[in-house]
Amino acid sequence: MIINKSNGETIRFANCELSKYLKLMGSSKVQIELGLLSDFGLDAGNLDPVYDDRLVVSVAGGKGYIAGSNPRSVLFGVYAFLEACGCRWIRQGKDGDYIPQCDAAKISCQLDETADLRYRGFCIEGAVTLENMLDNVDWAAKMRCNSYFLEFEVPFIFFDRYYGHRHNPYKTPESRTIPEVAAYSLAIEKEINKRGMLYHAMGHGWTSKVLGIIGLGWDKEAHELTEEQKMCVAEINGERKLFQDVPLNTNLCYGNPEVRTKMVDLIAAYAEEHKNVSLLHFWLADDYNNQCECELCRDTIPTDFFIMMLNELDEKLTAKKLDTKIVFLNYMELLWPPIKEKLNNPDRFAMLFAPISRSYSESYNTNIEGLKMPPYQRNKTALPRDVSENIMFLREWQKSFQGDTFTYEYHFMWDCYNDPGFYKMADILSQDIKKLPELSLCGMIEDQSQRNFFPTGYPQYLYCKTLWDIDTQTEDIAKEYFCSAYGEDGEECRLFMKTVSELFDPVYIRGDKGIKKKTTTADTGSLQNGNGVIVDSEAAENIAKIPALADQFRPVVIRNLKHADPAIRLSYEYMKHYLDMLVPLAYAFYHRACGDADLALYYWNQVETYVQINEDSLQNVLDVFELINVIGTKFKEKR
Repeated sequence: MIINKSNGETIRFANCELSKYLKLMGSSKVQIELGLLSDFGLDAGNLDPVYDDRLVVSVAGGKGYIAGSNPRSVLFGVYAFLEACGCRWIRQGKDGDYIPQCDAAKISCQLDETADLRYRGFCIEGAVTLENMLDNVDWAAKMRCNSYFLEFEVPFIFFDRYYGHRHNPYKTPESRTIPEVAAYSLAIEKEINKRGMLYHAMGHGWTSKVLGIIGLGWDKEAHELTEEQKMCVAEINGERKLFQDVPLNTNLCYGNPEVRTKMVDLIAAYAEEHKNVSLLHFWLADDYNNQCECELCRDTIPTDFFIMMLNELDEKLTAKKLDTKIVFLNYMELLWPPIKEKLNNPDRFAMLFAPISRSYSESYNTNIEGLKMPPYQRNKTALPRDVSENIMFLREWQKSFQGDTFTYEYHFMWDCYNDPGFYKMADILSQDIKKLPELSLCGMIEDQSQRNFFPTGYPQYLYCKTLWDIDTQTEDIAKEYFCSAYGEDGEECRLFMKTVSELFDPVYIRGDKGIKKKTTTADTGSLQNGNGVIVDSEAAENIAKIPALADQFRPVVIRNLKHADPAIRLSYEYMKHYLDMLVPLAYAFYHRACGDADLALYYWNQVETYVQINEDSLQNVLDVFELINVIGTKFKEKR
């Protein structure tokens, strides 16, 4: 018997989840109560019940209670108890749960855990279906992530990429309409709310909304602007027009107080209409070096105008008696902190640090001694690639804002594809998370493809586990994941993926190995030939070892394709696909490293065709659009 000590949708859902998995495990009867900490006389201390997650599990012999600091923490406690029974959530979607046969009535579990970081979650990106998104929200909660972010007013482009089958000529487009995608968003919001998670909304799109245009994505759009619209748009080189024909990327004339007020009024109205939004993101345009040069704007940095609007927004929300948390962005030109303005009510806000231009060949560097912030130069901005420089900008901002600050990262948006073994990248990711407290950052949201479980889900698993407990050891999580996902041969699978990752060398694939212009044929370091192909003799030698390694490993995969457990069996089915594309992928990068652009492209085309033809089998775990978008350009550029 499972008894709810508190009411509400999330705790009722927690009850259903516990009942469902106990039945699947074949457990006999249990007597477990579910409720808030206060229901069991437990002190929540200084925890903020909205943002902070603590779970307490006290079960012996199938009897006891599961409590949380808020309803979602009760749900997290249910999943933590199920993990103590041996369950694992190895990937999202059907057959993504490893569920052992276990009698929970014989399990004793005593846990008292508080999340080390306040914000832990994901933001929609890539190419997705509605089912992908619903599966991901479900998986995120199982992994104790408390935040989900649906970017834009209508996240149309992410669905259109998949249903329109961009980058896959073998599939017939099944395009969706804007109202259909808006309905998908509502369905996803419902699942986020059911789990009591923090729902993040909007971000980019406010600037185009001022113009009466919905910011749907980054595609070029033909719009004949009215004179009224033109007066709102940034003046660049004497012209007022959409920046490169992309409304979402177009900045406004922020020196015009009427434009600022119009923007603030739109955001305040949105907040009043969408009270289910936990954190409302207020960002400017999604591009840089396109700030207004008119007389009203040219002598004030964009961030000062940004702070003016944030203060005006706070006043309007206060007048409406709304306590909506507003997230403002530290990104592009907004990396430069304000010079004249300051926030009047910092408690209203949280800051989002988005180092989009950073390299992922090194983790956050907390030592910025000797670095100085360059002066802001309007429309001549150079974004910092060095990690230390990005941190330097953050530190400058923190001098004027000490409120909640979390980071918006891109490990799984583009960079993951630079590590075909999906293993070494996890080391950088883990180090980044572990350094967050030292940087006064209280969490991370990954802006990422929603299908990042190919060839394995290890980095995603590590991400969630480390956000909850930053002291967790990377190798321990790796062994836990591979054992759960691949059964008896899990360790052999782990070592294989680790070796593949090392041989490909993500630092080389990213282009971070000290590339220089080729001057002589005797040059033995990393260099770039006339075709833009990165040449590296050491990389070529290592990558050449991968096909033989794949052949040696294949028998492990073949013998597990009939594994009794459906989740493990599916892991090996995905691994077989991986091996089938791994060999031509290795040949592609090998010939690239040797400087043969034509042969490299020949083998890449084999990889591209393979994933396109097999997309239905891989759809749940591999974002074919993003793979081609990121890796395909490495073989097709400058030819």
